[in-house]
Amino acid sequence: MLQAKIRLLSLRAVNDTAERAVKLMQDFHGLITAKESVQEHRNLEKKFFIPCAVMDYLTEQFIFTLPENNRKNINKVCDQVELAHWHYLDECVAKNSRLKTCRFFDFALQIFNHVHFLQEVRKDLHAILKAWIKSRMSIPTYGGIILSRSRSHVLLVQSYWRKTWSFPRGKVLDGEDPVKGATREIFEETGFNASSYIFKDKYCELIKEDNVLRLYYIDNVPFNTKFRPGNKFEVCNCRWFKINDIPRHEEDFEAGNRIGFRPETFKMVFPFVEKLKQLSKWR
Repeated sequence: MLQAKIRLLSLRAVNDTAERAVKLMQDFHGLITAKESVQEHRNLEKKFFIPCAVMDYLTEQFIFTLPENNRKNINKVCDQVELAHWHYLDECVAKNSRLKTCRFFDFALQIFNHVHFLQEVRKDLHAILKAWIKSRMSIPTYGGIILSRSRSHVLLVQSYWRKTWSFPRGKVLDGEDPVKGATREIFEETGFNASSYIFKDKYCELIKEDNVLRLYYIDNVPFNTKFRPGNKFEVCNCRWFKINDIPRHEEDFEAGNRIGFRPETFKMVFPFVEKLKQLSKWR
């Protein structure tokens, strides 16, 4: 019943004009008190507007559930905003065609406008998110290099937003085992359960400053395996690429022409291309 009510409110709110949207924000939380704030919301409305009822739902689920002492920790708040963003894309947008997709910053701006204890720092949002992203760099990233049985092909995933290609990977959760973290990320991004293919001592690792990227070798995977991204707003495509055809650098236009993609879209793969070619020789 509650979900039906939220959907109904969402549909109504989406059709409102910018002025009506501002009025809704005033009615719910009294967040807009100055002409500058009204203009800010109108400018944001030109891009997209998340209905107030949906914002209420998201903040109740992800922001106000934070313990009082954690609300002063802006990095923990940003962690929750990220979870809310994925939930909005995966659940709200997927079930309501009138809702629009949005990038993380635009979503975070609406959250910070909507929540009373975040309003006073919203003017610093750019700096806050920059510091938060930097703090996350020290969190290890785990994933997998999925190879075909002949080792002639490797599976790559395409980013929804940037349209770049990379290996399925992601940040490890707090206290999560590296192998389990890699297996989870592979499954979330490809729909493939690699638990019977992954071994803890078979991986390659790239370390740059505080950033650790570890990719486990997922070998002997059937070429006809069905892959399906679990989050279409994070990964929009999974595809086998012939290893010898992958560009080696941003100016490798010959390889780019062979596969039909700009070389720079493989930037995340560049550091591993030579290693992949060595592996493909040992079949």
